[in-house]
Formats: sequence, structure tokens, C-alpha cells
Amino acid sequence: MQPTEATPKRIKGMGPVLLSALVYPGLGQFVQGRRLIGAIYGVLFTAAAVWFMVAAAKVLIVYYRFATDFGGDQEPVISYTQILVPFGLASLLYFINLVDIIIPGRGR
Repeated sequence: MQPTEATPKRIKGMGPVLLSALVYPGLGQFVQGRRLIGAIYGVLFTAAAVWFMVAAAKVLIVYYRFATDFGGDQEPVISYTQILVPFGLASLLYFINLVDIIIPGRGR
């Protein structure tokens, strides 16, 4: 369905924002024709997300080993910054990506 002339500009420009917000960061920039910056956002977000998933898996493994080791006296040594730093970085990249799509889209 093509937008008609009666459709407000705000609704027309929501496609790139929705792509980056709901599908994957960087796709909105691709739709806007800014392929290099879209690729950069995609690669950086992917790296931060993978870093977060690996860190979370390591913490889960430590907790699982602690829970199944009934005879052990060792407390698990876990620093929550192991998870919070990559999660914060991925979240920051996600929101910067959305702002980067909204600001250039307003000029159209």
C-alpha cells in the first residue's frame, strides 16, 4: 500500500525507525541510503550483543556448577560488571542508532 498525499510526513518517515527498532540496528540507515553507517551500526551492535551473550553464558555456567556441586565449599566468584558492561554497550548502541535515524529523517 503506497502512502497517499494525505498521509502526514511523520508516518511516511517511520519505516526506517521501525526497521532499526524492531528488526535490527543499522537497517534503517540502509533504507535511508546511508549504507556505510548502517553497516557500522550493525557490526558494532552484533559484536556487543555477542559479547553480552558470552558473558551471560559464563555467569550461568558458574551458577550451574555452584548449584550442582553440593559438597563444595567454594562460593561462586561473579562480577556483575561482566554482564552489565556489554549489556550497557549494546543498549547504548541501540539507542544511538535510533537517534541517528530520527534526526536525519526529520529534515525530509
